[in-house]
Amino acid sequence: MRLPLPLSVQSKIAVVAPSSPAVWSQVDAGIQVLHNHHLLVNYSMNLPSRRYRYLAGTLEERWAEFEYAYVNSDVLFCVRGGYGAMHLLPRLDTLFKCMPPKLVIGFSDITAIGCALLKHQIPWVHGPLLSVLADEKSDSVQHLLSILKKQGQGLVMQGKETFTPGFSQGRLVGGSLSLLASLCGTPYFPCLDNCILFLEDVGEKTYRIDRLLTQLDLSGCLRLISGIVLGYFNKCETDGASYQTQEIIMEWAQQYRVPCLWGVLAGHASPHFALPMGAMVALDAQLKTLTFLEDIVS
Repeated sequence: MRLPLPLSVQSKIAVVAPSSPAVWSQVDAGIQVLHNHHLLVNYSMNLPSRRYRYLAGTLEERWAEFEYAYVNSDVLFCVRGGYGAMHLLPRLDTLFKCMPPKLVIGFSDITAIGCALLKHQIPWVHGPLLSVLADEKSDSVQHLLSILKKQGQGLVMQGKETFTPGFSQGRLVGGSLSLLASLCGTPYFPCLDNCILFLEDVGEKTYRIDRLLTQLDLSGCLRLISGIVLGYFNKCETDGASYQTQEIIMEWAQQYRVPCLWGVLAGHASPHFALPMGAMVALDAQLKTLTFLEDIVS
């Protein structure tokens, strides 16, 4: 892997909006959290008011901002998910190939950019967006900063339920289920061979979760995964149904006969504990633990 530099008080931190626009008061509160940790944050003056349809600006505006930030900054915090990051993917290849690796933090729609980073052997952080960072408690914020500051090796995350017992190791890869399914058949879908697959999502009803999981299964990309970790699936239940989304996911996961852990606190809810995507991890589904075996900065 090509490892970025760790976060420090000297780091140049950029705010970027490659997807949907955010409520700026929420973003500003997230920036204040970083300021409270003596971190310097910069963003373009038009970002708070920038809008284009359901996006945080036109493609050219969002691309120019992201490119400038990646070239001139050390760390990129994304303001919000939503939709739109996929538009940037064809332009990111040259940027990620030619420039030194940088830290990118986000989740949800930012999964698309994370997959493009992994394509170029650059890890990324599946962590709170700036629009929700102020909602996090001190322990999840400190967890995020530990990963960014090269203090992530040895951190342990706890799950809630064992779907399939067992122990395995591999690189942690994944993010939003709906985004990963959308990338199937494109050059940006990550190789999952011998990897620990992480999935989470929000607002997808049970039958749609079933469809997305079936799409991944039919693509053949999951045949060599070494484990499965499942985060929040928030607001994914079907009102009045006699079944639960959790049991649909469990039936899907158990067919792979690899260790599977449900209920890691990561994704579309709080607390959201950050995950170092691309790092080697150890999954002990019996003990309900996910342990980070290495740092993603150097």
